[in-house]
Amino acid sequence: MQTMERLTRAYQNARIEEFDENSKYVIMSDCHRGDGAASDEFLKNKNVYVAALDHYWRNGFTYIEGGDGDELWEHKHYKHIIKANRAVWTRIKPFHRAGRFIKLYGNHDMQLRSPDFVRKHLWTAPNPDTGEIEPFLTGLEVVEAIVLTHRRTGQEILVVHGHQGDFSNDQAWMMNMYSLRWFWKYLHAFGIRSPSSPVRNSYSRHKVERNYNKWIRLNGIALICGHTHREKFPRTGELPYFNSGSCVYPSHITALEIENDTITLVRWRIDANEDGFLEGSDAAHPEDLDVRNATFACPDLTAFTGLNDLGLEVVGQRLEPDRAVLACRVLEADGWCRRCGAEGVGCGTVVRRLAHEPFGWRPTVLEITLRRYRCTGCGHVWRQDTSAAAEPRSKLSRRALSWALEALVVAHLSVARVAEALGVSWHTANTAVLAEGRRVLIDDPSRFDAVAVIGVDEHVVRHEALLFRMEVRDHHCPVVVAAG
Repeated sequence: MQTMERLTRAYQNARIEEFDENSKYVIMSDCHRGDGAASDEFLKNKNVYVAALDHYWRNGFTYIEGGDGDELWEHKHYKHIIKANRAVWTRIKPFHRAGRFIKLYGNHDMQLRSPDFVRKHLWTAPNPDTGEIEPFLTGLEVVEAIVLTHRRTGQEILVVHGHQGDFSNDQAWMMNMYSLRWFWKYLHAFGIRSPSSPVRNSYSRHKVERNYNKWIRLNGIALICGHTHREKFPRTGELPYFNSGSCVYPSHITALEIENDTITLVRWRIDANEDGFLEGSDAAHPEDLDVRNATFACPDLTAFTGLNDLGLEVVGQRLEPDRAVLACRVLEADGWCRRCGAEGVGCGTVVRRLAHEPFGWRPTVLEITLRRYRCTGCGHVWRQDTSAAAEPRSKLSRRALSWALEALVVAHLSVARVAEALGVSWHTANTAVLAEGRRVLIDDPSRFDAVAVIGVDEHVVRHEALLFRMEVRDHHCPVVVAAG
């Protein structure tokens, strides 16, 4: 199953967690807690991790563990992980008892998606000293995803581990687990990592992150994940994709903090004091990375939906079970006659309905109220100009056309899926996309500017309902420059 569908399904089934400006969350992922052996990657950062948990407990944070908290691929028996990390669980238990601990599962602890497995291994556990079974994290529910929803603005942030759709770590996770448990585990002790992992394989990592950005672009929802062990904070103009990094870096751990409606990426490390000794929790401190803070500004539905570029302003909304309807008005006044230039007077309003770019796979409909004018000189009647928003007689806004073309060409969605997302018929979507593709790609007079040599590189003729297709390709640039 592809990343797009897996992330969408995770979003639809996610646990909802409401927050506001008074809420405090810290998100850490990819701890990979082991059994304390030579292959335990978490061991070197255990002290700084414990110090970080102490800090967040004292300051009232809710701890979200974003998957791969425990290394169940390498270590079959959970009791060994619990025994080797006594100090860690001592800090996590108070978070759980206070209702401030949310645990997600990832690919390396995929077994936790089974409620029976969680009840057996985490609700109770052997006492490390006596071996007797005692209550541990009783009542814990491990989930695949949560959606952080702002109480005032309704803004949503999807939090997942990020392995969704990554074939070797999702659909084929069990095969990958056994290869790690019986082969790569022993090489970890010598610092050798699996080359197929997104952590070491830059191609795999970038592919995963491209899929994240594609999902954000199509759904308009911010995304927080881990999995790649590569901390990420969006800069100005980038899509809202955040990555919490990991807790197995050579000298530090990273985390994402949400406080005062602000997301911050921080780094924790252990430092030596002035006497040259490594100190405990007091010496570990968060370090703000060289990135901007993404603050939650006042909600602006017009900007969020891109209607300011179309000359429109949102004045109301109506959420229905199968669609979202936005009431809009045209920003620019249009009170002068286009025939004689005299001033017109208002004579009522009409409503124009357009399908707009969908958000969250819910069709979005624009209901634009247009003023009608009658010229005081020649009597001509007209309505406000909406050419910036849509073509004359078009049923789709310009943003909807761009979204449909990108979904068809880049995301490889079918016309039927595009039509369903827009809430229009298949014929309407197909006609609009063909016209927009011709305008953008074929009718563009500058499309040959970068072409040096033109030749027949491929000639394909296929009879499909008496239709044929011939492509002429540029030898130097793999783009279609003519089609019939």
